[in-house]
Amino acid sequence: MDNEGDLLESYRADYSSVELAFDLKNITLKMTSNQRDILKYLILGWSDSEIASFLHFSRQYVNREKKKYINF
Repeated sequence: MDNEGDLLESYRADYSSVELAFDLKNITLKMTSNQRDILKYLILGWSDSEIASFLHFSRQYVNREKKKYINF
């Protein structure tokens, strides 16, 4: 029984990043292209203002879309 627990923990350690990538892919498939663009620049560390300026959106729009990510 301990071996099964060790094996499961080993699996989680080895494949947790793969599972995360798979989950992120599924989540982004549900997003609009604007939401995916905003998320991409947020991940790169850009501020709401920088993203808004670059993508020609208002800062408020970027902020509103960013808040929607919590629901995905």
